[in-house]
Amino acid sequence: MSEWLWYSPGEAGTRVIEFDADYAEPQARAGLTELVDLVLTGYETDDAGLPADDAVDGLFKLEERIGAVAGEAGGAFVADIAENNTYRLLVYLPQSGLADRFQSTIGSTFACRIEAKSDPQWGAYEAVALRGEELEALRDREQVDEIDDSGVEVTGDLDITFDYEFADAESARRAYHALRQAGYDLPELGAGVIDDESPGFGLTVSCALDADDIGEARRKTSALVAPYGGEFAGWGYDPDDRDVE
Repeated sequence: MSEWLWYSPGEAGTRVIEFDADYAEPQARAGLTELVDLVLTGYETDDAGLPADDAVDGLFKLEERIGAVAGEAGGAFVADIAENNTYRLLVYLPQSGLADRFQSTIGSTFACRIEAKSDPQWGAYEAVALRGEELEALRDREQVDEIDDSGVEVTGDLDITFDYEFADAESARRAYHALRQAGYDLPELGAGVIDDESPGFGLTVSCALDADDIGEARRKTSALVAPYGGEFAGWGYDPDDRDVE
């Protein structure tokens, strides 16, 4: 399942980037070395050079077709960039010589320039995808927005649970103890708290439903488990929390 995220860098409203964060992981790119870079024009734009509302639906449907063609060829559609009256789509494939398939898919609906080249290091993708703290902060904002859009009313702090994964159970236990020593509210480490087969645990903290506050709490706890190889695996909350209506 893809994890599409979007952001607008620089001057707000003049450039919008969407990328599939699943391909931030090198193993997801295995064998995909050929880039097909499609630049679309000829659609209606607004004053900022971004797709106008009337053009969005057509571009979205085209993206679905491009993704399907890429999948049939063993590749993937991984990013799009809207700016300066252009709409750019990045596709990676396992072999060259397949660019014509995309031209026939686009047809005459849009004007399109297609460039196909070798890009084994995924330079085009890396130029627009976020990593590290920038990526996690974007995920925080996306998740908070989804909760807000769901209609849930939050009247106070939430019990936010941060999930961490480890290479082995012993590392997870050492990180658990480190968090307890740092003052975090964790019960005594008894049997069954950490699974030897899939070592990890959740740490619950009280936090406002705010991306900046959640990010600060995430960074603090992540720094404490990092010496033990802990990897942040996402966060969530209990919808039955008493401060949620």
